[in-house]
Amino acid sequence: MNVATRDSGQARVVVVTSRFEGCNRGVQLNSRGNGSFEATVERCAFRRGSFGAIEATASTKIALRVTESTMLGNDRGIVVDSLGAGFALYTLTLEDNLITDCTYAGLSLNIDGQPVSPPTWNIRCSRNRYERCEENYVVRLGAFVYGVFVSDGEISRRSNGAGMNFTVAAPSPQLNCTVQNAIVTEAARRGLSVAGLGVLQGRFLTLADHQGPAIDLFAGGKLDLDHSVLDNAYAPELRTGTGQLTMRYTSSRSALYAGVGNLMADPQLLRPHYKLSAASPCIDAGQANVAAPPLDYEGDARVLTTKTARVDLGADEYSPVGSTRSFGAPGFGHQNGLLPKIELVSTDARIGTRVRLGLQGAVDRRGAAAPAAVLLFGVGERLPVIDLAAAGAPGNVVYSDPLFFGAAVGIDAVGRASFDLDIPNQPSLIGSVSAAQWLVVDRGANALGLVTSDSYRITIGQ
Repeated sequence: MNVATRDSGQARVVVVTSRFEGCNRGVQLNSRGNGSFEATVERCAFRRGSFGAIEATASTKIALRVTESTMLGNDRGIVVDSLGAGFALYTLTLEDNLITDCTYAGLSLNIDGQPVSPPTWNIRCSRNRYERCEENYVVRLGAFVYGVFVSDGEISRRSNGAGMNFTVAAPSPQLNCTVQNAIVTEAARRGLSVAGLGVLQGRFLTLADHQGPAIDLFAGGKLDLDHSVLDNAYAPELRTGTGQLTMRYTSSRSALYAGVGNLMADPQLLRPHYKLSAASPCIDAGQANVAAPPLDYEGDARVLTTKTARVDLGADEYSPVGSTRSFGAPGFGHQNGLLPKIELVSTDARIGTRVRLGLQGAVDRRGAAAPAAVLLFGVGERLPVIDLAAAGAPGNVVYSDPLFFGAAVGIDAVGRASFDLDIPNQPSLIGSVSAAQWLVVDRGANALGLVTSDSYRITIGQ
């Protein structure tokens, strides 16, 4: 799909529940001259494509939103190249997408402007997952860019290069660039890479198990880091070169770094999820009354009193009563438009209690509800995910290693269902993490007759 505007042309594009398999480019958007476009890509599947799954090239105003889509095995995932002008407001919103196994970059943003009439950008990236790409995450923000960049609750795992790679040329407050509540793990070269004369704010990050430095500053890169967790065996953990690093209320297993509130300690992360265990010294180790993000990476309140009313360090806020949260992009029925999704009914998950797991949106485009659904319980957050395209359900993935199925449940007329999970009163379960995902049964959805929801992450508390 190729949409181009030029001169004073305007375009509004909405792409929903569509499949792009083996395409030269999936969705290509171009604005030139005085043209502009507004585009939404939602619940789409991109597989094994050349160049970018989604590519946007803009010299004039654009508004692009990509949400709840899966991009597996493409050359690149999401690519935005812009040399904007005209003092226009540009917006980019990326939410709840899964991007894996790209030959080059999972996310590639190359954004700059004209010095005489620079653009203003509002960029928000939330809860996206990037896994096993040559470079999971590459963001280059030029010297003539104004506005805001915020990454919140994103996960980058097993990048073959840097877990997250930033070049920030524009100074603050011209451009405010923040990464918060991110889990960046197991990169082959380095965790967080920062270059340029601007400042990257890193807040409540978990950087762990990288095969190179956890933090690498080069070409004068500047990083202001607070309330983060570093847990890496590679030495040196920090490579600052000619860059500038300030650090506060940050824990490292290997060293006690200069700065207020820093500590040297084993954070006792629960792998492979990289959540804090009950005995972690990072719990309540943050600054009192700090202006923190309201939620952690999975949606728990940022201040959950364990011993004192202080924030925890890292992307995860430890919850003594456990938690039931969702992650990942839900699937869709490409033949009938079925759009099931988790409904969060219970938010705690304590031993000896019952947790209600909800489903919503299990109706097709005609408004007819699917007949039944079943919960698939599993462990871990599987890497790679299980793509059900070969089985006859394109656009649907399974996020964990399957263990067992719950009983089938009926779906009501508005597409809702629920399953009550009884958690045994066994203290040995405290701190364990499991997964559950709805499989909605509907023969009209696809050849397999199944559509997946997003996934539950269930952390057992006391």
